[in-house]
Amino acid sequence: MFTSKALPFFAAAWLLAAGCSTSRSTSGSQGDAIDLEPWQTESPVPDFDPEERSPYVADAYNPSKDRTHDLLHTALRVSFDWAQSRMNGEATLKLTPYFYPSSSVTLDAKGFDLHEIALLGEGGAKTSLQYQYDNWKLTIALDREYKRGETYQLYIRYTAKPNELPEGGSEAITEEKGLYFINPDGADPNKPTQVWTQGETESSSCWFPTFEQGNERTTQEMYITVADKYLTLSNGDLRSQTKNEDGTRTDYWVMDKPHTPYLFMMAVGEFARVEDRWRDKVVDYYVGKDYEPYARQIFGNTPEMLEFYSAKLGFVYPWSKYSQVVVEDFVSGAMENTTAVIHYDGLHQTDRELLDGDNEDIIAHEVFHHWFGDLVTCESWANLPLNESFATYGEYLWFEHKYGRERADLHLNDDLEIYLDESTAKQEPLIRFGYDDKEDMFDSHSYQKGGRVLHMLRKLVGDDAFFVGLQKYLNDHAYTDVEMHEFRMSMEDVVGQDLNWFFNQWFYAPGHPELVIDYSQQAGSGKWVVTISQVQSEEATPVYRIPLDIDVYVNGKVQRQRVELDRRKQDFVLDVINPEWINVDAEKMILGVITDNKPEEWYESQLERGPLFLDRAEAVAYFAELAGEDAEANAQLVKAFDDSFWAIQEMALDAYSLESNTPETIRAKLLDLTQNHKKSDVRVAAMRNLGGFEEFQYLPVFEAALSDSSWRMVANAVREISRLDGDRALELAAAYEKSENLNVTVAMLGVYATHGGPDKNSIFIEKLNDFDGWEQYLVMESYGEFLARISDHGTVVEGCKALAAAAGSSEIWWMSQVAQAAIAEVVSSYEQQKESLTKEDKDFAAKTASLESGIKDLERILEEMSSN
Repeated sequence: MFTSKALPFFAAAWLLAAGCSTSRSTSGSQGDAIDLEPWQTESPVPDFDPEERSPYVADAYNPSKDRTHDLLHTALRVSFDWAQSRMNGEATLKLTPYFYPSSSVTLDAKGFDLHEIALLGEGGAKTSLQYQYDNWKLTIALDREYKRGETYQLYIRYTAKPNELPEGGSEAITEEKGLYFINPDGADPNKPTQVWTQGETESSSCWFPTFEQGNERTTQEMYITVADKYLTLSNGDLRSQTKNEDGTRTDYWVMDKPHTPYLFMMAVGEFARVEDRWRDKVVDYYVGKDYEPYARQIFGNTPEMLEFYSAKLGFVYPWSKYSQVVVEDFVSGAMENTTAVIHYDGLHQTDRELLDGDNEDIIAHEVFHHWFGDLVTCESWANLPLNESFATYGEYLWFEHKYGRERADLHLNDDLEIYLDESTAKQEPLIRFGYDDKEDMFDSHSYQKGGRVLHMLRKLVGDDAFFVGLQKYLNDHAYTDVEMHEFRMSMEDVVGQDLNWFFNQWFYAPGHPELVIDYSQQAGSGKWVVTISQVQSEEATPVYRIPLDIDVYVNGKVQRQRVELDRRKQDFVLDVINPEWINVDAEKMILGVITDNKPEEWYESQLERGPLFLDRAEAVAYFAELAGEDAEANAQLVKAFDDSFWAIQEMALDAYSLESNTPETIRAKLLDLTQNHKKSDVRVAAMRNLGGFEEFQYLPVFEAALSDSSWRMVANAVREISRLDGDRALELAAAYEKSENLNVTVAMLGVYATHGGPDKNSIFIEKLNDFDGWEQYLVMESYGEFLARISDHGTVVEGCKALAAAAGSSEIWWMSQVAQAAIAEVVSSYEQQKESLTKEDKDFAAKTASLESGIKDLERILEEMSSN
């Protein structure tokens, strides 16, 4: 590739060669004379690494996959061998060469037993074909060479064996065997029997032969044969159901619009189906039968989401239906399979649990994917933000529409915090072709950072242009695969501006700006000067070009000025002398770390009159830093108890520093918020403050909270009672041992960790085995505290072995670290007990020996865990 820097060199070389007749000759391999111009021989050979390779070779660059054939249609017939967790399949594939003639085709087909491969002719006549198979790729020799436009059909009969595949996966998608049998023999009475699939990233070929690539699209039909008691779900429409003589039933599903193979899905189980409607389309929810009464409360906003996104995007929802199913033991949070979304079982919530928080962001995310990801699909995993950044921003758009900007900005701020947390470990370009593993793309860069970047783009070009740009992008690329530059060009066509600078710094470069904002007054004029410094690393991150708004508040009025930051350090002179406060980045849209050194009195104005949630949250964060030592800062937080938005109230309550002489007015305010606020988040935060006084006068308040509609309130009431009355807390814990609510269960275990005796060890072991993932982590934390307090060594050893066993069987790699930390805390407790002994103590030698022996027992458990 020629660059502008290289052109002068080659121009000079050409002139030198044209104007000089002197030459030298040397012998070629055949003795021919080769003329070399002086400029080719007299320059010294540069020092270089002879092993250096192009950055675009296969192991360093991950391109879009080549297309040798086009898969036009996929027809599947499947049934299940539940005893062996296998699937019997017949696949009929209609293909054509993509461009070049071909006499063979290579398909992705992982871990199959192959029984028959044939070419289908007229009337379904089969001609056997030769093939090669390495258990991963299936190469089939066709009967002749086919040219572009000529179609042929392959028939493949096979058995899929997902449980016999090598293990794989990532943090985002914990396994990659494509097809999952859940409790297939019914041995677990507490778990339903199900089959479901997960295709992304490249696991659809674990259950049917296909091309595993995002730049392939195919229509589909699927015949699923199951026992008559089961419901099935797949992409598209259910066209027929046929009862078979053997007592089974075959459901026939048809998807007549093309989509990429990783979006193929099926789910089988004894679900309850609740039907809803949007316009003339079916919208239905498949849930566990216990949750049928709550299905509309869980998913009921789905029709409104479809209507809102259709209107906002100017592109009506293009698919024939919208189904959602909640399955057991799903390997991710949710998956946007076209017309048939799979959710993890965290979406199973009762009406009471929904009061403490729902999963509406997940539901909105998957709905938005049906435009960005399903209708228009990233052509390669390097371009994954075209799917996930958009779906993440779709969450913001829904919250903004349904609940207002403050709720949306709260969500957007959470996204920023998630990305910044990850950025301490890595900073990558959003579009990255050099990933080590495609699963690495499923991170907070592709999701949260990308969503924030789209928000900045919206603020840069304006709402009208942004949404017209999205509409053009969808219309231009519907039912195709795309790369990021195609989105950029759609936006440029709308706004009439070159946006390469924006996309280069935000999508194709790593990192984020780190800004320091200072304020001063000009000598003489008295005008205020805003100085913004970009202090991010010069080596890793460029100097950013950032258009931003500065709001100046004077006499109750606001004046906005658009400026552009494009230097390492830059002054902006404002035509104002006595501002009430100055608000830099008034839209609070910058993705980065900002240190704003505004005067404290400006923060007071910002907290009182800031128009955005993020304005006031910024002020609360400022006063929270000072609250422990500054009475005035604490007083500012008290003012925020009355903010119009519940999240500001919760933040202020969490930051408030209790004082020994807290006025009765504040106590009364805390009591009122505890008992009467509509939002459980605020009630819980206020009650924690009351608990901080550790005064028995509030025991009746905590007792009353045990009847609150919110399980979080109940759980926190148990904790506060535990701080004041251990015996009463033990009574409550016993009553909640069988609770199915996680918050209450964790509170119950916390009581036993603080007050329980060795007889409660069995409860911890039971809960340790009942839970996995995050829930199991919470159990381990309480269990470690319990074991560190228990003096019976037999109980301690049993408990530590249980922790080790749970960690060993967990599929989450860090669970072992959590268990080891809990056991190490017990060891530390033993060591402290040993150090506290004196020779004057009764049975000093025996107690010392017992503790030393106990320490060795626990250290052996830790050693075994480390070796495994």
